[in-house]
Amino acid sequence: MFIKYHLPAIIWGILILYLLEIPKNNIPDFPFLQQFHFDKIVHFSIFFIFTILLIRCLGVQNSFQVFKKNPIITALVVSIIYGSILEYLQGFSFIGRTRDILDLTANIIGSISGIPCAKILKKHLKMF
Repeated sequence: MFIKYHLPAIIWGILILYLLEIPKNNIPDFPFLQQFHFDKIVHFSIFFIFTILLIRCLGVQNSFQVFKKNPIITALVVSIIYGSILEYLQGFSFIGRTRDILDLTANIIGSISGIPCAKILKKHLKMF
């Protein structure tokens, strides 16, 4: 059960860390994507998915009943804190990266937006 439900969220969290620590000069620049604020779309998307995966793994685990009873709130808090810490670290620890309040905003909006999607997946696809 661990691999089926928990491992995807853990791997996705590690992937987020990796993606957000890549120096900007190592990321391909596509000027036409800048007009769409593509980096904000990426931030939104990765935390949208992260929240869904967290809700899924927290809702099925049996070790911590408080998380099982409130997987949505727990996942939202974890996702927002994780996104905030990573955005903070971009300003101080990650070479070639800077903090951006709009990136943090996209992280938070993505996290919040993942909740209704997780509810839909749970109801219609029985994924949880």
